Amino acid sequence: AAAAAERVQVVQGDVSRPNLGLSTAAFEKLGRQLALVCHCASEVNWLKPYAALHAVNVAGTREVLRLAGVSCAAVLYVSSAVAEPVSMGRRARQTLQKTVCKLQELDGYAGSKSVAAASVLEAHKQGIIRAASVVAPGFLTPTSRSAVNRTDFLFRFVETCLQLKCYPAAQGCFEASPVDAAAAVIVQNCEKLLQQQQQTTSKHTSKRAKEEHSSRPEYTITWQQLGALLSAAAPTPLALVPLADFTTRVQQHHTCPLFPLLASLACILSADDESCSQQSVSSSSQHHFDHVLRLLLSDVQKATS
Repeated sequence: AAAAAERVQVVQGDVSRPNLGLSTAAFEKLGRQLALVCHCASEVNWLKPYAALHAVNVAGTREVLRLAGVSCAAVLYVSSAVAEPVSMGRRARQTLQKTVCKLQELDGYAGSKSVAAASVLEAHKQGIIRAASVVAPGFLTPTSRSAVNRTDFLFRFVETCLQLKCYPAAQGCFEASPVDAAAAVIVQNCEKLLQQQQQTTSKHTSKRAKEEHSSRPEYTITWQQLGALLSAAAPTPLALVPLADFTTRVQQHHTCPLFPLLASLACILSADDESCSQQSVSSSSQHHFDHVLRLLLSDVQKATS
């Protein structure tokens, strides 16, 4: 901690406010010192509408882009597994306004993250920033060295299945990235962007580097396959029920953790990738999810004891 304190300077701000909550002078001064911005701040909420998330997830990202634009720094933006992939290439690109209108039709969180990612790539196209990279990890899963997030969808899914004593016959894909692996990908891409910055600077050229990434999830499984692993690891085996029956049971139990997400539950759990639903679980994925489920089951027991 002492060594980190010598290397890190903390500047308190607010991503939801103009100038990121800084005075104009402080904003400009900070911007002049930057070579790279790694922007991972967002409000993660699957229930709020787009308008409620706009200030942090969209407007906040544009303020970060203004900050990076002071010195034409590079920007790495951490997107989301649920965000719509956005292409800003010459052929596929529409005007940003049309893109925004399209993406706002998605649910609030996915739409806000998609619009923010589009804004990053648009800023690069306009020459506001020197380089852009968008990283979209899978759903983050805990490791034995990290804390369990008791409010995320996976924990709610596990708790709900245990409470209802069943799991759904759902073929939707759950694409996961261990949190430490996702962090490593982000760091690696930051290093690449910095190297590109140095190369373009050393060649005395105004060419702007561009590198877009969408990191592949480390492990993939269907919700039904995950439920089967949970049933095998749980103190009491769980029953496999049709997805419609599962959502009905959630609706009838207002206190279960998935109840607040009832409106979008069937969409989240249903099949959206035919190739995923037809595959068997790889040994590496089974090992990973077995480990994750043990961590979650242990945490559920702590929470209820």
